[in-house]
Amino acid sequence: MKPYVSSMKVDIEKFDGNDFGIWQLKMRALLVQQGLLKTLKGVKALPDSWTDEEKEDVMEQALGAILLTLSNEVLREVGSIKSAPELWIKLESLYMTKSLAKRLYLKKSLHTLRMDEGTSIHKHVDEFNKLMMDLKNVDNQISDEDYAITLLCSLSPSYEHFVDTMLFGRESLSLEDVKVALNSKELKNKVSDTQDGALVVQGRNKERSNLGKNTCSYCYKDGHWKVDCPKLKGKKKLFDKSFASVDANIAEDRCSELL
Repeated sequence: MKPYVSSMKVDIEKFDGNDFGIWQLKMRALLVQQGLLKTLKGVKALPDSWTDEEKEDVMEQALGAILLTLSNEVLREVGSIKSAPELWIKLESLYMTKSLAKRLYLKKSLHTLRMDEGTSIHKHVDEFNKLMMDLKNVDNQISDEDYAITLLCSLSPSYEHFVDTMLFGRESLSLEDVKVALNSKELKNKVSDTQDGALVVQGRNKERSNLGKNTCSYCYKDGHWKVDCPKLKGKKKLFDKSFASVDANIAEDRCSELL
């Protein structure tokens, strides 16, 4: 049976040295989609029914697929590697280091993460997820409950009541529980804001509707509209007269200057 390699083109953002965990996740999905994932385990992982030439072609395709998703800066570091498994291992050693310094730095970043007032839950949780994914790549010892508590502690002071509700009266707490509750709260806040805006508009419309069909909205007297309001017209005449007087004074001053 000949190897199957998908011809579907899927573009992913080139890896530039940042967010290795995200890039690796996308790259694995791309290799699966193209039928090339087994190449990461080496030639021996490929089916025995394939010829040596077919195996070589598939290995080269996998290498090319990975190289094409790397930025020029990263390529300069790994461009000399000639096989997909070696390239994969090299990238992990360069960008997924499990050194103590890296682990402590990520832990500090996660535990000191704080949500600014006014920041959306979606944006804050996305930032939290990024740090968590990077930390999981170098340390799998942190429990799901610890991540859940860390996320709660990172919320802004306006979420104090929400945090208390999540922490007390529970037998267990998971990160998924916290995320679901946060999403529900944000959705509820959006609905509340929309309803408040609608009530304001409704109140204005109601105020207008309380006026009779022939009631002036300026002086609130019956029998005429605002456009025909005697008070408004009188005010306009007074304004025009004052304005004309000012113009006359200005013209007189200019004539005096010329004389």
